[in-house]
Amino acid sequence: MTGAAYNVKAIIGFIVSLLAVFVPVFGIVLAIIGIVLCKMAPKEIVLSGEEGSALAKAGFILGIIAIVLQLFFLIVGVAAFLAV
Repeated sequence: MTGAAYNVKAIIGFIVSLLAVFVPVFGIVLAIIGIVLCKMAPKEIVLSGEEGSALAKAGFILGIIAIVLQLFFLIVGVAAFLAV
C-alpha cells in the first residue's frame, strides 16, 4: 500500500471527541481538546499532503455534539438535584 499517511492530529482529535461523548463531566474538557486538534488538522493536511480531512471534520462535529450533550446532562442533573 502506498497511500498518503493520515494526519495524527485528525486521528487523535477524532478519538478524543468520540470519547468525550461517553465520559461524564470530564467529557467537556475532552471535547474542547478534540475540537482544537480537529481545527488545527486541516491546515497541516494542506501543507503536508496527508489524508484525514474528513476525519478532522467528523471529530469537530463530534466535539460540538459532545459539548451540547454534556451541558444538557449537567443542567438536567443540577435541576434534578435542586428539585429534591
